Amino acid sequence: MKQRIITAIVALCVLVPFIVFSDTFMLLIFSGVLSLVAVGEMLNCIGILKKLYITIPAMLVSTAAVLLTRLLPNDGNYLAVAFIVYFIFIMYTLTAAVFSRGKLDVTAAALGAMTTVYVSFGFSSIVLLRDMPNGQYLFLSLIHI
Repeated sequence: MKQRIITAIVALCVLVPFIVFSDTFMLLIFSGVLSLVAVGEMLNCIGILKKLYITIPAMLVSTAAVLLTRLLPNDGNYLAVAFIVYFIFIMYTLTAAVFSRGKLDVTAAALGAMTTVYVSFGFSSIVLLRDMPNGQYLFLSLIHI
């Protein structure tokens, strides 16, 4: 019970600034950091966190995907650029697994790559939702659920 209370307090300390500063550049910073931490945790669960040739690009892609949501115009360019970046990252990860001579399992590499795409696209979607017209209301209702 004590652990759950501590976790709830930490989550509130992260969530309150996330909501208060959602209309500023801080939303990108918060989302980028949370995406970075989430991808790191998932790579740790998969067991490839110590493989830096996979971890460093995964961390860069997860943070860059979130930052590009507001830096690129919202006329479809974001999805095109995100698709290209994700595709290059997935191909790099699978190529690194194939040429690692058994040091990295292809299944673990594919799972790590797709986890990175899934998590970073989720955090990017939160920023995109917030930036929609009347998105702040959808954003707050999402948080309320």
